[in-house]
Amino acid sequence: MSGDHVLTGAAGEDYVLYELHRRGILAAQTPSNAYLADILVFDPEMSVGAMVQVKASKQGRLGWPMTVEARAGDTPATLLRLRRS
Repeated sequence: MSGDHVLTGAAGEDYVLYELHRRGILAAQTPSNAYLADILVFDPEMSVGAMVQVKASKQGRLGWPMTVEARAGDTPATLLRLRRS
């Protein structure tokens, strides 16, 4: 993975964390080598947690470059299209 893809992925994860925290949702980033999730979300009132995958891209094309393994399973994915301002 090139450095640009790594930075795009990290920016996407940071943005999703920002939006979750802005909405008052308790969330934490997983270590960078975590396989199943990028972000852990927890609701202390309900004692429920969830895992979230974040996929970010700066490319203007349609579609998302996700492997079959990334699409399979029960972990929801957040898809972000980052644009230059």
